[in-house]
Amino acid sequence: MIVVLFIYFYLFRREFLLNGILTRLWAVGYIPGWPNSAPIPLLFGLWISFRNKFCLLGKFLIYVAIFMTFARTGLVGAFMITALFLYTYIDKYIKNLKYTVISLIIFCFALVLIYFESELAAKFYYSDRADVFHFAVSYIQNRPFLGYGGNTLDQLNHISTGYTPLLPWSHAHNWILEMSLRYGVVGGGLFFLYIMSVFVKIRSVEKKIMFAILLFLALFQTFMQEFVYLFFLSYLANDRNNIFSKNSR
Repeated sequence: MIVVLFIYFYLFRREFLLNGILTRLWAVGYIPGWPNSAPIPLLFGLWISFRNKFCLLGKFLIYVAIFMTFARTGLVGAFMITALFLYTYIDKYIKNLKYTVISLIIFCFALVLIYFESELAAKFYYSDRADVFHFAVSYIQNRPFLGYGGNTLDQLNHISTGYTPLLPWSHAHNWILEMSLRYGVVGGGLFFLYIMSVFVKIRSVEKKIMFAILLFLALFQTFMQEFVYLFFLSYLANDRNNIFSKNSR
């Protein structure tokens, strides 16, 4: 649907499409959860496609659709899932691959930060996430223990914290910050411990890594309030459920 809609706009409403691309909002009103939530089902589908060794055409369509969302979480998630299965495949043929990969990641990370910091910032424009982080923390510092009783940022605009954000953020865009804002470090800490208790009970390493990837992506968007995201976490946590796998054990 994403690809077909993009083609339709390109052929018949190109000016609207180009303006939408500049703001990443070209499919708002057509695709539910656009642009931030739309990549999550695509990423889960990509994981299933790799896990069950489906055809390359399906993976290609998913990659194209993820790219068309222009969502940072989608691009990062696709990279992480692809790297996971490439590592699994190559690990069969190369000894001590783990240490080689870790060293390579550290080297590349340091290289990018040193020589391409400005380009990276322009591509991922993470200054907005830094702003919402400081904005949320300013509220948490006011009521650190029990929070604001389930209220989030757009419900607390009548309370002044002394910090002026760049934009009127509606929520914290981070599941740890959001829980701490709503329920304080007590409630947020208990929720974090619960999530970790679920994580350690997953026996499949592959599912455990995918669970961790979804949690990592939720550090940049409040996916915890969405049913689809919670459903995927629930499926991964139910280690005996092989409904999506053709290699059931």
